[in-house]
Amino acid sequence: MERETGVEILQQVAQDVIESEDMRLVDLQWSRRGRRWVLVLFIEKEGGITLENCALVSRLVGERIEVDNLIDHAYTLEVSSPGLDRPLRSLSDYERFQEHLARITTLTPVLGRSSVIIGRLKGVEGENILMEAGGAGIVPIPFGQIKHARLEVEF
Repeated sequence: MERETGVEILQQVAQDVIESEDMRLVDLQWSRRGRRWVLVLFIEKEGGITLENCALVSRLVGERIEVDNLIDHAYTLEVSSPGLDRPLRSLSDYERFQEHLARITTLTPVLGRSSVIIGRLKGVEGENILMEAGGAGIVPIPFGQIKHARLEVEF
């Protein structure tokens, strides 16, 4: 069995704590900002996230990190909702946000097109994301070719 990295352990611990509070971890970012380390958790729940939800998750995850000694240096913990332009990470995200406008960046051009595709999500078929992109009709995008994707804000 492969040994988990520190980020994978942080993600599993955060996910367990967050799910125990009937919320979902959307994304975790662990990065350096200048001289300090920052752990950012993006969470969601049915009906939306409140400031109290963010404070609760911050307290519970922070306590768990400290008790389990998962981070042995100074860091900042931030908890937030993913926002209107939320990232899409899993196949279930693409299913859930069907008919929403999205921007997908692929590792290589898809069907001779650009590696940046903007269009309406039409669902998932196997390991392909189906997207209606301009006049090209429905374009299948292999999930493994997606570098990053997020919802586009519509007014």
